[in-house]
Amino acid sequence: MELQLQVKDQGLWRSSSTGSWAAGLSGNSGWSLLNEVIGRLLGAPSMFGAAAPDTGNMEILAAYATEEQKKRWLEPLLNQDMFSAYR
Repeated sequence: MELQLQVKDQGLWRSSSTGSWAAGLSGNSGWSLLNEVIGRLLGAPSMFGAAAPDTGNMEILAAYATEEQKKRWLEPLLNQDMFSAYR
């Protein structure tokens, strides 16, 4: 949890709701560079808020959900108050 706070403080937390992918990085190109690094470390995707399937589901919710759905599902996913899964 403490490491997640440091990641957030440095602006590196994955934030689909605002459209910012990482501090100082632009769009998907910048985010893919960061993923290349964090993908090598066990647990790093969760620490950066970039773990599957949450990331993909957050992107879909950010793009297509109603405001009510975003409040119910997107915000808790972004805050890691809940996690998504496929069934």
